[in-house]
Amino acid sequence: MYVTRLDRSWLGTPFLLQGFQIESKEEIAQLREHCAHVFVDRDLSDRRFQERSRPVAKPKGRTSGAAAARPSRVTHKPVPAGLGKLYTDPPIAYQNLVTIKDELPAAKATLDSAEEQLTSVLNSAREGKKVNVEELETVVGPMVDSVLRNCDALSWLLSLRDKDNYAFKHSLGSSVVAIVFGRQLGLDSELLKSFALGALLFDVGKVLLPDHLLHNPNKLDADDQKMMEQHVAFGLTILRAAGKQDDVVETMLEYHHERHDGSGYPRGLAGDDIPVFGRMAGLIDTYDAMTSQRPYAAAKSTSVAMQQLIGMADTAFQRELVEQFIQAIGVFPTGALVEMNSGEVGVVVEQNRERRLRPTVLLLLDAAKQPLSAPESINLRLLPDGRDDPKAVWIIRGLERGAYGIDPADYYLD
Repeated sequence: MYVTRLDRSWLGTPFLLQGFQIESKEEIAQLREHCAHVFVDRDLSDRRFQERSRPVAKPKGRTSGAAAARPSRVTHKPVPAGLGKLYTDPPIAYQNLVTIKDELPAAKATLDSAEEQLTSVLNSAREGKKVNVEELETVVGPMVDSVLRNCDALSWLLSLRDKDNYAFKHSLGSSVVAIVFGRQLGLDSELLKSFALGALLFDVGKVLLPDHLLHNPNKLDADDQKMMEQHVAFGLTILRAAGKQDDVVETMLEYHHERHDGSGYPRGLAGDDIPVFGRMAGLIDTYDAMTSQRPYAAAKSTSVAMQQLIGMADTAFQRELVEQFIQAIGVFPTGALVEMNSGEVGVVVEQNRERRLRPTVLLLLDAAKQPLSAPESINLRLLPDGRDDPKAVWIIRGLERGAYGIDPADYYLD
C-alpha cells in the first residue's frame, strides 16, 4: 500500500517526507507506534493491492464544466490538511510527463530567455522606468510548462549557474521554487503563473535601495534594517505603477516577510491574519535565501536548510506548509551533493517521487574521498536500506556545492 496521509503531522515521525510505499513489517510497526490510522492511495499502491481492494465508488451526477475541461491525464488528490482555503477546485495530482534528461534542452532555453528578460526589466526599474510586467508574464509561462512536464530539470539547471548578483539569482530561484511548491500543492497552471510571477518580483523594490545596503557583508544596524524593510513598500509601488492587477502577485509582495508567530514585518501579522499566499511566499523566500550565496552568509546545503525549516514549524511558518514544502523540494534534490553511509560521495541525478530519501546517485568519490576510475550510478530505491543489513546503502548527509572540489555542473546531462 502507498501511504499518502497520516492522522497526525508528518513532522516528528520517522517518515520525514510525505508519501511512501510500505515495504516491510518494520515500517508497519513504526506506523502503529505513531498513528491510529493512515490514508492509502489505491492508484499509487502496488498492483497486487489494487486488484484485491474494492474500486472506489465514483460520485453520481454530471461533471462540472471546469472539471470536464481538464485533460484526461489530470487526476485529483486530497486537499492537504490546514490548506483548504487555497482551493476552489480539488488539487491536481501532477505526474512527470518526460524524464529530466528529455526536459533539459527545453528547460535550458526557457532559463536563458528568463534571464534575458529579467535583466531587462530590473534595469528598467533601476532607471525609474515603468516595469513591463507583461514581459515577465511571457517568462513565467514557459517556466511553469517546463516544471509541469518535469519538476526537477529547471531547478537543477538554475542551481548550476553561477551568478554574482544575489538579487538576480534569488528572483529566478524563488520563482522556480514557487512553481515546484505550487505543483506539489496541486495548483492549476493559471494560478501557478501568478504564483511564479509574485516570487519573481519579491525583491523588485530593492532596486530603489542604496547599494551599500545590498552588498553589506555585516549585520545591518537598526537604521539600515528599517531602510531595508522599505523594499516591500517600494515593490508594491512599482507593481501598482505597472498597472498589473493580480491579487496573488500583490499578496506575495506585501506579505512575504510576515511570519506565523508575528515576528515579521512590515505589519507584524500572525497566523491566519497573513493571507495563505503570503505565508507560502515567506517560506519560498526564506528557503531560497538560505541556499544561496549572500554577501553576509554562505549558502547552506538543502538538507541543512530543510532541518532548519523543520525547526521553524509553528513559529516562523505554518507547520502544514513546511510539510508540503519539504515534500515538494526534497531533502536531497536533483543536483545535490551527498555523502553515503559508506563514505562515498556523489551527486543526485534523479528523484524517486515515492521515496524521496532514495534517489538515484552518481557516485564520484570512494570512501577515502578519492575520484573513482569511472563514476557509478546507483538507484537507492532498488538497494536495501535496513540499518541492520550489511549491504544497506543510504545517504547520511547533504554537502555544500564545491565540497571535495566537486562541481555538479561538471556532470550536467547533455
